[in-house]
Amino acid sequence: MKKKMNRLMATLVPGFLALTLSGGALADWSWDFTGTYAEGVSYSSMTFSGSGGAPNVTATGWSNRTPALNAYSGSYGTGDLVQRQIARWDGIGVYSEEDGGSPTHATDNNSRIDSILLNFGGTAVTLDQVRFGWPKYNEYDTDFSISAYIGGGSTNLSSMEYSELTSNGWTTIGSYYNAGDNTTPVNSGEVSSSYWLISALNPFMDGPGDRVYYANDYFKLASVGGTGSTSVPEPSTLLLLGGMLLVGVVRRRIVAPVAGNARLAA
Repeated sequence: MKKKMNRLMATLVPGFLALTLSGGALADWSWDFTGTYAEGVSYSSMTFSGSGGAPNVTATGWSNRTPALNAYSGSYGTGDLVQRQIARWDGIGVYSEEDGGSPTHATDNNSRIDSILLNFGGTAVTLDQVRFGWPKYNEYDTDFSISAYIGGGSTNLSSMEYSELTSNGWTTIGSYYNAGDNTTPVNSGEVSSSYWLISALNPFMDGPGDRVYYANDYFKLASVGGTGSTSVPEPSTLLLLGGMLLVGVVRRRIVAPVAGNARLAA
């Protein structure tokens, strides 16, 4: 009997510990930004649901406070970040103060650098792809930059400039070129975060320092994809279930022989 119980414990206990200590299984998630909201109407923020059990994501628009001397000066503006209105067409565009029709109703670095902050509500997401819905057929340059918040600073963008992201707990993921309206793989280092900043090509997020590369990138963010961890029952719940199962097994092992002996005696 003792040997049987030892074998039983050796089989069940590691399984319960594995479930208790694990954070869940990885899942493929995606978020589409081409629907839900009225087309061409500006909002202070937009919240979208994800696929595959993904958490909701809230998008907000940002750009620096002070514009370049003019839209084609080869500059990109300065000053603290200011929250801007965003609008949806076949993707999200950012409205800075001087923006009007096409192409400046996109997310761009014409006069200022626009960016879209994605907030996944506390769920760590490993973004691995970005897709633009506009421009089509590479009408304009679509160079972009990405940064992620990794802690030890602030997620309040209105308290900093682009040049101060790093000192406020953000890490540069990289800059990517000529994306067009194709799906672009990003984040080869597999950084996970619940805050992601997707910007038109940005010199403070791994973009080139030469200003000649700026004032000509335009895009509307259509979707992003990545992976995250699905939840499992709380450790206390798993231990309780495991304990109940063990008790049930022990009772069957001990009580059943006694009952059998009673029937033989009768």
